[in-house]
Amino acid sequence: MKKLLTILLFGLLFSCGDKGEPNVPATTETKEVEVRVGEKVEVEITDASQECKITIENDKVTAEMKDSKVLILGKKEGVSKVTVTNSKVNKITVITVTVKKGKKVPDYDIKTEMKGAIKIVTITDLWTSSPEGEKMYYHKFNLEKGKYVEGDDWDIAFYNRSIVVNGGQATFEAPYAAPEPERTGNCAIAIMGKTTTEDEAKKENLPIIAKETDGEYLTTTKVPDNAEFKQDKKGEFAIDDDSKGMFEYNLSPFEHIVTIKKNRFLIVKTHNGHYAKLKILSYYQGAGATAQKSVETGSMEEGLKYANYYTFTYKYNTKKDDKELE
Repeated sequence: MKKLLTILLFGLLFSCGDKGEPNVPATTETKEVEVRVGEKVEVEITDASQECKITIENDKVTAEMKDSKVLILGKKEGVSKVTVTNSKVNKITVITVTVKKGKKVPDYDIKTEMKGAIKIVTITDLWTSSPEGEKMYYHKFNLEKGKYVEGDDWDIAFYNRSIVVNGGQATFEAPYAAPEPERTGNCAIAIMGKTTTEDEAKKENLPIIAKETDGEYLTTTKVPDNAEFKQDKKGEFAIDDDSKGMFEYNLSPFEHIVTIKKNRFLIVKTHNGHYAKLKILSYYQGAGATAQKSVETGSMEEGLKYANYYTFTYKYNTKKDDKELE
């Protein structure tokens, strides 16, 4: 009899929760995601909160809660499992994360010189698209380093004609568009150089290659008091992709040419509080020479083949918060 009572009590202890209610097996859901080394991905989890416990199997990723999402960073190639335990609703989410190689970054040319505190940089043929058949992504660029970066220390990021800044919020999401990188800085952009009536009248004759001496780029020696700095916001890029932006378009049936507005340039307040002025010179490989073939031959394909390669120059003040640009 005593043995029977012992068995019954033992069974009650392990069949009830702290409040005397029967234990119910946790609800389990599984998810699968892919991420590249150095990239982040957000995974939405229903009913999740900051109190959820995260455990990681293997060391290929790091993970943290962000509201109702898990923010996962790819560290090394391989497969990891991220388990999120939500004791409040008795739920377990197991996320299998496949970490792939970092983004493909083609070679580009960089020339740098120093004049006092001003770093002068010219970037030639910076490729800003994604390999055919692969996931679209923005190329994050750090002006101080003069190169692509994988982390949060970026200032501007390119995907084809679109340019985003590391400040503000995502403009929009769409299945046909590259996912925008998370904004973690306070970067802002001012578009300088107004289009004159004469320029508008000669719109069709704007050069494929913009000249550094055009507009106010060289004569602007410090950040003007009237510079209107903007950040990205929902539904609107700080650097407009329309008549107020940096480009002109010829969208005739035989040509699809993007030309740079020769008198436009950018003043950038970087993610870490430095100032730079930046002039885009070309949108085509070979600094625009190849794009001219599209005009000469009437072949749209000829122009598109060499598109998405930026050539630009900028002057970066290495002194934080100093608005001198020359």
